Amino acid sequence: MANKPVAIEVCNPNGKYGVVSTKPMLGSRWINILIEQDCRVEICTQKKNILSVEDIVALTGDKCDRVIGQVMYCKLV
Repeated sequence: MANKPVAIEVCNPNGKYGVVSTKPMLGSRWINILIEQDCRVEICTQKKNILSVEDIVALTGDKCDRVIGQVMYCKLV
């Protein structure tokens, strides 16, 4: 059974460099910094806690220069 494509949001689609973020970024500061550096930013919008290796390969392929892997942290009280 084939994997479903990973859902992404693309910012600055004509950017020179490819950057993939494995989770949505909070706010727009980092996205704006990457766009100012001429990066095409692909943000995974998949509702999963952890992406599989296959998901990450599907996201990056041969078009990616950098990956931003994000881990969510929450303190239990």
